[in-house]
Amino acid sequence: MVFGIGLIPLSITSQSLLTSMTMFGTGRLIFSGIVTFLGSIVFGAVTSAFSVPEVSASSFRPAAVAITHVAGVLVMFIAERRLSSRMLHTSPSCGLDSETPSSPTIATQHDTELKETERTDGLVAQVLSASRTARLGVFGPHQRRVYLFIFAFVAVEIADGISAGYLAMAPPGNPHIGRDDQSDQPMPPLSSPKMLHYLILSLFGKGATTLAFVTTLLSASLPIAECKRHVLLYAAARPLATLLSYAVTVLSGITPTNDRPYIVAMNCFMDGLLVYAELVLRALIINSRGTSRSSLLTRVFLLAAGAFLPSTMLILAFIGHMWYTGRLSSDTVEVV
Repeated sequence: MVFGIGLIPLSITSQSLLTSMTMFGTGRLIFSGIVTFLGSIVFGAVTSAFSVPEVSASSFRPAAVAITHVAGVLVMFIAERRLSSRMLHTSPSCGLDSETPSSPTIATQHDTELKETERTDGLVAQVLSASRTARLGVFGPHQRRVYLFIFAFVAVEIADGISAGYLAMAPPGNPHIGRDDQSDQPMPPLSSPKMLHYLILSLFGKGATTLAFVTTLLSASLPIAECKRHVLLYAAARPLATLLSYAVTVLSGITPTNDRPYIVAMNCFMDGLLVYAELVLRALIINSRGTSRSSLLTRVFLLAAGAFLPSTMLILAFIGHMWYTGRLSSDTVEVV
């Protein structure tokens, strides 16, 4: 499903529609990055100020969650700064200037006709040097940063897959693999309404993020074939990591629990990588394409739609699921 959604922007030829999808994706990633970053800080501050039994009983501390999150942001910041410093030393213009003939030298050695010939040869040398630079893979700043952007997104997918495979057979709050709290029987499989509910949630949340991911690749002027390879890698990262993590968990006999410190630390660190990619790297990549021709009102509307529409649809889907299962009924009491 993720790969199919990712192919949608790659098959669109309308530049205005692609620009609108890019603005929508920008709103989605900005909202997601701000909520994730501020959420970890607020969570750490609130749980430190007030005693929460569920958090106090866990094996990790909220302050450690916030610190690990910030560490991920700092790692991405350092990587991006080092990448920017390398771009200053490997700029394609350096190679062009060194191979272009010097005008004063030509003027002192040749007459007017010969200078015209040398200028023509110089232009040819520039074209040949530019084509050689493109073949060697010397890209602009936004094309360099997009690979760091891809790394952050794929790393988060791998971390989510590891967590999902690790906790696949463990019900919430139950340390026994595939066992019910009240009995020693295996947990029942998900019903069709629940599977449909999870599919809808995945469609709204993951679909919007996938569109934002692909439009960023297009904004970096990557070829369509290369974009497809990156989308395939992004779509396959979580399922493959889930299967591998599940196999390792089952074969090694590990007892899954929801508060393993290394699982929490891994997810928080990867979220920090993603926050920097969403808020900083994408902004640098998008801004390199120039100013959008859309009106200010249109851009604000698309940014707001990308920020709030997926979350609103998630909330509506959750309410609809609760209403369907009868949990919204006043005479229904749920025993925890």
